[in-house]
Amino acid sequence: NFDLFLNVIESESGLRLDCEYNMKLFNRETIEGFLRSYRLLLDQIVSGSSAAVKDLLMDDARSGEDSGSAHTISIIAGPRTALANTSIHAMIEARVEATPLSTAIICGDERLTYDELNRRSNQLARVLRKRVVGDGRRIGIALTRSIDLVVALLGTLKAGFAYVPLDPTHPVARGKIMLREADVAMLLVDSEFARAFAPDGVSIFDLAGEREHLTMQPSDALNVRVEPQDAAYVIFTSGTTGTPKGVEVAHRSLVNLVTTMAQEPGFDASDVLLAVTTVAFDMSAFEIYTALSAGGTLVVAQSEDLADGYRLRSLIDKTGTTMLQSTPSTWRLLVEAEFRAPSGFRMLSGGEGLPRALADRLLEGNGELWNVYGPTETTVYATRSRVFLNEPIAIGKPLGNAFAYVLDDLARPVERGASGELYIGGDVLARGYINSPESTAHRFPVDPFNGGRMYRTGDAARMREDGTIETFGRLDDQVKLRGYRIELGEIETALMRFASVSDAAVALRDDSGSAQLVGYLVPRASTVVDVAALRERLSLQFPEYMIPAAWMILSALPLSPNGKVDRRALPAPALVAPSTMVPLSTPLEVQLGSIWMKVLGRPEIGRDDDIFALGADSIQIFQIVARANRAGIAVLARDIMQKRTIGKIVSGLGVAESTPGRRLSRAPVSRNGEFESSVASAR
Repeated sequence: NFDLFLNVIESESGLRLDCEYNMKLFNRETIEGFLRSYRLLLDQIVSGSSAAVKDLLMDDARSGEDSGSAHTISIIAGPRTALANTSIHAMIEARVEATPLSTAIICGDERLTYDELNRRSNQLARVLRKRVVGDGRRIGIALTRSIDLVVALLGTLKAGFAYVPLDPTHPVARGKIMLREADVAMLLVDSEFARAFAPDGVSIFDLAGEREHLTMQPSDALNVRVEPQDAAYVIFTSGTTGTPKGVEVAHRSLVNLVTTMAQEPGFDASDVLLAVTTVAFDMSAFEIYTALSAGGTLVVAQSEDLADGYRLRSLIDKTGTTMLQSTPSTWRLLVEAEFRAPSGFRMLSGGEGLPRALADRLLEGNGELWNVYGPTETTVYATRSRVFLNEPIAIGKPLGNAFAYVLDDLARPVERGASGELYIGGDVLARGYINSPESTAHRFPVDPFNGGRMYRTGDAARMREDGTIETFGRLDDQVKLRGYRIELGEIETALMRFASVSDAAVALRDDSGSAQLVGYLVPRASTVVDVAALRERLSLQFPEYMIPAAWMILSALPLSPNGKVDRRALPAPALVAPSTMVPLSTPLEVQLGSIWMKVLGRPEIGRDDDIFALGADSIQIFQIVARANRAGIAVLARDIMQKRTIGKIVSGLGVAESTPGRRLSRAPVSRNGEFESSVASAR
């Protein structure tokens, strides 16, 4: 028995096709479509066609035959949604008029009403207009997570400019490349460190230092004319050529995003949205503008909240959050902290594929779970789908005013149920890549089906008979890690600049149950690769998520028949303890080490092994914290990130380590679920 079986029976009356199929995987309409297309293909072959097989028609809609179904090929349109012919900040200003005293933003102990937010952003906009000459200029923003960050974004838009957001924790060298490529006119900062991002000749505006000057400005609106097609922001993504590339998004696309997502899954003025995404990641635009354009409340999580699932869960409870969008990695943090969604809570998972096991855990509560999909080039999200227990997870159907196509290698629609590449069209599209008309033309070809342009995503996909879209991997070397899009070629280009490396490859692997990047290096003759020095150099160029967590030295890279690196043939990294490893000695070290080994998938860990050198990410660090606390070991995420080895962590807890049977008591937990102290007591 096979999941799909076709038997061709020859008789005097011709050929009969018998098809048997697994009803858990296929429905009758899909199989009938397969058979219909196959018969059409055979009819053309025996008719004497001189065309190549790949050029023959494969569906009734393109052949002109009447199949009795209007939906045989993989083209689907989202609902037509009326859009306001306006800018995204004008939508927010309309909320100021309607409910000026409603709470707009909460961050820590600070909060602003809509009127206060409007006045402060107007004051900043006035100063920016005085100091930056010309319309449509770009402003760099390198601010910590705060209310000032949202004020800066809105103030930049109100001044008629587009913003280029940076994460202050990312390498300075990379930030400089982005700002130089974007030709920013000014950089907004709130710390001395962030000043280093500014390219030569770019002026710096320190919000903290200029606060008194800002409060003296008039707070009424400037009324700068901004058209819907004007740029709102430029977000940089990993690039195939070794440098990041900037995606430019217009106001109209943002207006389309917030308008259609407010309809489904739904968001209105009574809702509270918790923002957990770095502003340098395009998902942050959904958080900020969905909440504020609908008149709801935006809660900005602070940096210390983001690496601790307990703090995040507490923040949800304390603020009455009704919607949270995040990558699966952050949802794992909350699941580890025993989060259960209350009734009416909407969970959105995006940035990368949603695993079935994680979805089931999230659905143990009473909330709604939505799988959302969209590259940066389609303005955060292009499709959405509600997820239910015991049903396949799909990316769903297009948002309003969007189109989705599954096309073959010649950009022709395939039969529904067949696989191809996913293309997106409509009002969700970005303007393109800045300073790269060739890349824009290649990735945004003409849309022959609905006019305008479409974006080729590079994702392999299929469309069900009802128009629901499923994705199943990439057609290129791009990968997703913790929601971040990574072009492996960008890292490989950097590795090849290392003097002792003659060849290099990078792959995303999941051998230990946790996805990680692995670097494969081929040394030059008579040289030894200093991996520690190489990793240090990469840290000056790339953010942490782009640095391989494990390394392998090979004599040569495996190649495919066409001479390219065969990533599937790259070996799994050996998880072997080094001969210099210092063994765990005390009962507490052994207990904590056991947790580290389970979370990190390591067969052995030493007392002085650095957790970051072992490839741990922030999610795994919190998993260690959560499991340690459940075992009665009172340790915080910051303890692990600062001390980094089991020996230093245990020594810092102030326990008589050598006393058998002694361990740490549970960390004191306040009523809202936060740890009150990191000081442990001996039991």
